[in-house]
Amino acid sequence: MDSATLDGLDGLARALDEALARLVDFDTEEREAASAVKDAIEEFYRAGLRQIVKVLRDEIPGGPDVLRHLAADPVVRTLLLSAGILKTGPTERAHRALESVRPYLNSHGGDVELVKVEPPVAFVRLMGACNGCSMSALTLSEGVRSALIEAVEEITEIEVVKDDAAPSLIQLGATRHLGSGWYHGPAVAEVARFGVHPFAVEGQSLIITSVDGKLACFRNECAHMGMELDRARVESDGTLICPWHGFRYDATTGECITAPGVELEQFPIRVEEGHIKVKLTS
Repeated sequence: MDSATLDGLDGLARALDEALARLVDFDTEEREAASAVKDAIEEFYRAGLRQIVKVLRDEIPGGPDVLRHLAADPVVRTLLLSAGILKTGPTERAHRALESVRPYLNSHGGDVELVKVEPPVAFVRLMGACNGCSMSALTLSEGVRSALIEAVEEITEIEVVKDDAAPSLIQLGATRHLGSGWYHGPAVAEVARFGVHPFAVEGQSLIITSVDGKLACFRNECAHMGMELDRARVESDGTLICPWHGFRYDATTGECITAPGVELEQFPIRVEEGHIKVKLTS
């Protein structure tokens, strides 16, 4: 994608940010009306994007290859991620499902930890009131089961890991609550053509990966044991290799090559005036 196209898209993104910022000056009724218009427009275009993806995936010979090529482009991938069309892998979706029930569990003295996902099984560790035999505990654990199975189509079974069972993949912990806005990251010039650039935003440790100038942003944690990826390397074929135990990932999508079904947590990015901006999503 040429720089003129990127400049145009960045300009549109800035204009949208500025327009949304002005909503705070509206009174309640005007703000609600403007938000309703925005939501309707977004849903209209989201429906169009879904149809494009469906046709490419199901109806056009070679369409899936075209779709994968498009999704590898940082701008297109950001659009699909922001629209909720491009799915993250089952581990991240399982994590988000548990985040949705965690407040309820906490309010009843319980908690849950996602140990790993090996479709069709999700391995979890129950804590506090969840880790008991009372009717209350059964109700809480059933809530965990329902949340995971409903949110992640690849999961059909839940296995509870005992406290003395060590997980083989990262334990996705108790909280990942983030802001919803765009934040400044490093300059594009700071990121090597094939490389990894660590940085921090709002207390979150992230990395930017580059595959011949194609940029992506991930949480700075290997999905194996949560080790930092600061010293990971990116091969010329686009493979990111963790320096600790050699786990291999697609550096543009975060999908794990070593353990299918596992992935790095990815964040939307855009380039603005030579600097990378990252959107921290909840």
